[in-house]
This record gives sequence, structure tokens and C-alpha cells, in this order.
Amino acid sequence: AMAGRWNVDPRSALAFQPPQTLVVVENGPAVTFDVWLAEPVTIGDVARVSLSLAGKGDEKWVESLHPREIQFTSEDWHLQKTVTLKPRDNADFDGDVKYHVKLQVEYDSGYASYEADYPVLHQDDEHLVGDTLFDPIQIKALPYSFMGDTSAGFTNTLQSRCELGSSSPDAVFEFTPESDLYASVSLCGLSLFDSALYVYENGQEKWCNDDGDKCGASAELSNILLRSGNTYHLVVDGYNGAMGRFQLDVREAPQVVSSFQGGLGSEGVVPSDTFVIPQDTFVAPGARLSGGLAPISSLKSQKAPEEKPSSTEATHAATGGPAAHQHHHQGQDPRPSDTGGEASEGMEAERREHLSTFFRVLESGNTNKDKTDGGGGASTNANALAGGA
Repeated sequence: AMAGRWNVDPRSALAFQPPQTLVVVENGPAVTFDVWLAEPVTIGDVARVSLSLAGKGDEKWVESLHPREIQFTSEDWHLQKTVTLKPRDNADFDGDVKYHVKLQVEYDSGYASYEADYPVLHQDDEHLVGDTLFDPIQIKALPYSFMGDTSAGFTNTLQSRCELGSSSPDAVFEFTPESDLYASVSLCGLSLFDSALYVYENGQEKWCNDDGDKCGASAELSNILLRSGNTYHLVVDGYNGAMGRFQLDVREAPQVVSSFQGGLGSEGVVPSDTFVIPQDTFVAPGARLSGGLAPISSLKSQKAPEEKPSSTEATHAATGGPAAHQHHHQGQDPRPSDTGGEASEGMEAERREHLSTFFRVLESGNTNKDKTDGGGGASTNANALAGGA
């Protein structure tokens, strides 16, 4: 309220140092601020400034405020006078609280009367686990589920590179996998506000999402690769100040296979429409791979071949010869059998005949010649040897 001199603006009639807001820490040391008048006092007059707490119940935050009155005259109106404030400790978790010290100015002459509020930010020394990267909520194992409320004491400490979380409180979780795995991180279980998710790997943000594909304004990250021994921080945040109750679900995402050929996709993410190629998977001629990945459509009509037969077995298959045969080391002649030289010569003749037939089969398959000279069944077998139909 203002009385007497109505053109006095409290914001300019009093000056403060620090000029904006005084920051105190609960159970911390006493802090001071300075105050003085912004205009002279008439000779013989006295400006009395009384100090009090502006809000009802603000004594919860303040142990002492001294002095409770300051006087200014024509001689010292421009000199800074110090006020000391000692924050009070309490066992409650209240988060950071803002209150005001009220300064009421009265002149003995009745020249003017006005009030001004000086803001104080009281930082709570109690805090919620999960409010910062330095004290996160620990995830010991998967699957993991947690229900919380970002509006219940969490503060705004982080912001995503996706321009998310600039004005919303956030909750932080930490997980260190014992082995490499793909994970799904979701807030879809409880959709009560426009949420955001982002994940740090060893202190560097790697994935972020605002709205999941299947749960409206709730966020979800699917198939993110978490590597053994790395530390991951999962941050539950909000869009444009949004906050509220949430349910965080972290689960290992089942994969088609457990062994991989080649590298992974962009930033370790396996797209939902991508099939991961195991090392023993047959890839048809013409199927294109990128970083070890191939679209499902290029593989669904193919199947892995059985174990490739030896050249001699293939020859027997092409000629209808006996299935049983004797393996020989490259560059070595077959050893004589116990039956003597005639058996050895017979085996050598049989081996030469098999090799001759084998090369006729290959030539027939590679040149697409007409099925002649007994090659009617050989062409099909050549394609099988080559690895596809």
C-alpha cells in the first residue's frame, strides 16, 4: 500500500544488493543483503524501514532476520545498510521455496509511506533420490517398473538435445547392464501428461523421444542397444512444462536372433521392420545387406541351406553313385588298400570318373546349356552347390 506521496514507486525508491534475488540454503550459513534509499531525505526528517516476512508461515524458512528496523537521514540515505538472514532447518522435503522479506518505509514527516518485497530463494537440503544425475534411482535388474510423480518435489535439472524438458521437472534412473542387450524404455503404462524420455550413455545423450508410436503423448524408446559395463541414465521429463504421475517400464526387447553378422544400425538401434542376420543365415544372390541388416521382405522367401557337401559327395548325388566314399588329402595319392594294387587302381579310375562328371555338372550350371549328356538332373544340383535357386 502507498500513502502520502503517491508517485513514489517502491521498486525504485529502495535499492538492494544483490539486486534481484537472495539465495539461501536450508541449514546453511547466514547470508546478508544491503538496502539503501534511491532518493535523498529532507534535512531533519527520518525514513524508517521496518522488515518482516511477507507471507503467513514463512517463519518455517527463517530462523532469524536482523535488524528489524533501519533508519535513514539526510546524511546517510545513500549508504548501504546490511540485513542478515539465517535460514531455518527442517526435516521435511519441501523442494526449493521462494518467499519475500517485506520492507515498509515510513517518513516521520509523513512525506511518504510505501512497501517493497525483496525475494528470497530457499534451497532445501533434503532432496528426492532421482532428482539429479549424481543421485539417481538405481535399476538393479530387468524387467523393471517404477511409478512416480515428477510434480512431487522433483526439480528441473536437465534438458534434452531434442529440445525437451527445458521447463519441466525430471526424474533420473541409472542402469549398468552386465551383458549387451536391447531394451525397451516406455512411459506408455500411465499416460497422464505429455512426457519425454532421453537416455545418456556414459554422460553423453544418445537417444530421445517425445511421443511414442502407440501411446499418444507418452514417450517410448524401443530397441536401444545397452552395452555391458556402460552406465546409462534414463531421464523421465516433460514437454513445455508438463509434469505429473508416470510409470516407467524398462524391459529387455526380444530379438529374432542372438548372434549377429556385421555391424548394427544407426546408433545401435534395430528398426522394427529389420531382420538381424545371424552368422549362419543364408543370403540369396542379389539380396543387399547394409551394416549386417537386411529387410525382412528380402529374406522371407529364402531359407538357409543345409551343410554344404564335399565335392565327392556332390558328384555322387549328380551321378547317382554310391553315397559312401573315401576322403583324400589335397595333393596326395590315395593309399593302397589291404586288398592290393587292383583295388587301388579301381579306386583311382572311379575317382577320375567322378571328377570328370563333377566338372561337366559345373559347366552345365554356369553356362545354362541344354540338359544333355546326362545333365538333366545335374543342372539343379549345380544351383544347389552355388548357394541358391
